[in-house]
Amino acid sequence: KDDNKDDSGKESGYGGGEAMDANPNVAHVIIAKQRNGPTGDIKLVFRDEVMRFENMARAAYGQETDHTPEREA
Repeated sequence: KDDNKDDSGKESGYGGGEAMDANPNVAHVIIAKQRNGPTGDIKLVFRDEVMRFENMARAAYGQETDHTPEREA
């Protein structure tokens, strides 16, 4: 039996009943609490060839990113 499916065959678990993402290399990160900065949701993509997560917009274009985090204005 698949652990992610209930008896009716639907996806269940931590995702709130949402279907799992079609791309397993995409991570949805929720920053819900931060002392001195913005909060919100971001999508990251895992680049397995270099073993790191990158901003999804930059990774889609194949651009290398520096190691400093982006700050929203």
